[in-house]
Amino acid sequence: FRPGTGMVRFAIESAETITPRLTVFDVFGRRVRGLGDGRPVQGRAEVRWDGRDDGGRRLSSGVYFVRLTGGRETRVVRVPMIR
Repeated sequence: FRPGTGMVRFAIESAETITPRLTVFDVFGRRVRGLGDGRPVQGRAEVRWDGRDDGGRRLSSGVYFVRLTGGRETRVVRVPMIR
């Protein structure tokens, strides 16, 4: 995640093409937003998160977690958001 840009950048370290799934959670583990467009990816990619939930509401400042699931891997990144 690049603070201030809203961009979640990631790399798929596999020879195969994978359709990644990115999900944003709050500190209580509740899902607040699904990211991505469902396109298959190979190599590097990025997805923009505008700080809103699935309903389009602006989320408050705080810590969120972005989970990337693709192929056999799952990674979680801590994302602080300051409004």
